[in-house]
Amino acid sequence: MISTYERHLGVIQARMQDHPQTVGEAVRIVCLHTADSNIALFDAAARAAGFEALELAHVVRADLLALAAAVHTATLAA
Repeated sequence: MISTYERHLGVIQARMQDHPQTVGEAVRIVCLHTADSNIALFDAAARAAGFEALELAHVVRADLLALAAAVHTATLAA
């Protein structure tokens, strides 16, 4: 079974392969999270991937997770 960390590392590596770096050019990826704890996971995965010019920006929207859970509950009840 693949860990959450390995899954995040795979996402970052895939994004970087899709957009090869030019020497001296920074790459910025904006991550939308539903929990603050995901910020550390993505930052660690980026460091482990060894991308020197990678800048991760994080936006946390816990309300989106709550909304998805509410919609799922309402769908199951219908």
